This record gives sequence, structure tokens and C-alpha cells, in this order.
Amino acid sequence: MAVEIQLLMELRRDVAEIREDVRNIYRILNGNGRDGLMVKIDRNTGFRRNAARVLWMLFGTVTGLAASIVVILVKLFVTR
Repeated sequence: MAVEIQLLMELRRDVAEIREDVRNIYRILNGNGRDGLMVKIDRNTGFRRNAARVLWMLFGTVTGLAASIVVILVKLFVTR
């Protein structure tokens, strides 16, 4: 009987520790009055997505301008 009571007490302590760990993990992920990891990761993902879009637009424009200049130069020198 005493062994069963001791086991139950240990289980209660373990459950209490697990609950506290879950609370701490939740606070870390969602923030404890500030931005948590989930918000930081989401912001970082949005920043990378926007940066990739801007870089594609920039290099696409530069590539298009370079191709246009090459075509104009080819037309000038080939037609002479």
C-alpha cells in the first residue's frame, strides 16, 4: 500500500513538472508579453520572401536591359 501511494505521489510530481514544462514551451513559442519564436519565424519568412521578390525583379530588369543592348548592338553592326 505504501509503495502504491509513493508511486502515485511520484506520478503527481512528474505530471506537475510536465505541465510546467509545457507552460514554459508555450511561452517561448508564443511570447510572454513580447514576440515569441513563432512571430519571429513568421516575420523572418516574410522578409525573405519579399527580399527574394525584389532580387528577382532587380536581376530580371538588369538582364532585360542587357539583352536589349546586345540586340541593338547586333542590329547596328550586322545591318552595316
